Amino acid sequence: MSYLTDIGLPAALAIIGVYMAYLGVDVTIHPPMDDKAKRSLKLKFIVCGAIISLLTVTQGLLSSSNQHALEVAMKDFKEKPMKLEIPGFLTGGLDQLEKDDGLPVFRVGVPIRINTHWTNDGGTPISGVKAASRIWTIRTNSQTDAETHSHFRKAIENEISKKYPGPIINPGGGIYHTDQTEHPMSAPDIADITAGRIRVYVLSHAQWDSKPEGVDFCLFATGPETAKATVDKIPWGGCEY
Repeated sequence: MSYLTDIGLPAALAIIGVYMAYLGVDVTIHPPMDDKAKRSLKLKFIVCGAIISLLTVTQGLLSSSNQHALEVAMKDFKEKPMKLEIPGFLTGGLDQLEKDDGLPVFRVGVPIRINTHWTNDGGTPISGVKAASRIWTIRTNSQTDAETHSHFRKAIENEISKKYPGPIINPGGGIYHTDQTEHPMSAPDIADITAGRIRVYVLSHAQWDSKPEGVDFCLFATGPETAKATVDKIPWGGCEY
């Protein structure tokens, strides 16, 4: 329809216009001498004029129809805007406990407590979500990141293999766990962490129906920057495994 309105009709109008111009020049150079020639010339002008009128009206109607269709499409777009549907995928992270807001993570007489989360940053729901996390304190150089990660996967093996239907996580939603060390921190423990003699590992695993093998994150903290820092201010390092 757009092709006819934009190209076909204007071309036809142009051809008729050129033909009428030719008739005008021909009449000037070779004026009709008898009544029959005059009637033929008059008929040609009448037919050309009728065709031009018909084509002009048709062009107007088609243009109006195209404009109406465009307005309807724009209205639908505004009412139901297009949305890019990204397949669901969980991303992990750490958060401060609400009751510990503003407090350092490492405090004498208190276990290390951190929220781990997995959130759906995609555009579709994710079903069958399972997650497990651990916080461990490991003396530096006693084992590698890879060994720590391997121990973690073995520790959660039974937990993530249980035959239960995991929840459905909608876009923007998430699953959260509060994890903590088995024992409260002593002053020597915190001194070892800030001196770099102990690493605090936070490891988490998540899996779902469309990704049964799952994904992991493994982070660690150590050094003087951690002494009085909240979760978001600690310079977390990424494990190598």
